[in-house]
Amino acid sequence: MEASSNIFVYYREEEMLPYAFCYLHELFPKWKGWQLHFLRNKDFSYPDFVIERVEGNSITRVIALVCMDRLISTYHITEMIKYEKLFRIDRHYSIEKVLIVPAGCDASAASSDFKIIYLKEFHLQTG
Repeated sequence: MEASSNIFVYYREEEMLPYAFCYLHELFPKWKGWQLHFLRNKDFSYPDFVIERVEGNSITRVIALVCMDRLISTYHITEMIKYEKLFRIDRHYSIEKVLIVPAGCDASAASSDFKIIYLKEFHLQTG
């Protein structure tokens, strides 16, 4: 009997959070004025992370969502847009959207205004 040609490696999103936190700290260091907030909650009413920096009259915010799925879908995009509306107060705010996914994830559905971070420590494979 031949082994299946599809090999799936499954992780829980919670296992990815410390790695995501470290990557975000590297991208948005505290010494450059960034503040990193972990907001994950059980009902998913907030993104996993919000990073912000105040410069004069403007505030730059980054909302980051950890996704453990094999494919970024319209659900993920809709959630990020919902979070963007939640955190955009006025025109002085600029918001970046970051999706943190395992290596091997298909993120082609995300538009160019999304930054995709592939965590190489978590790899989804197909045979």
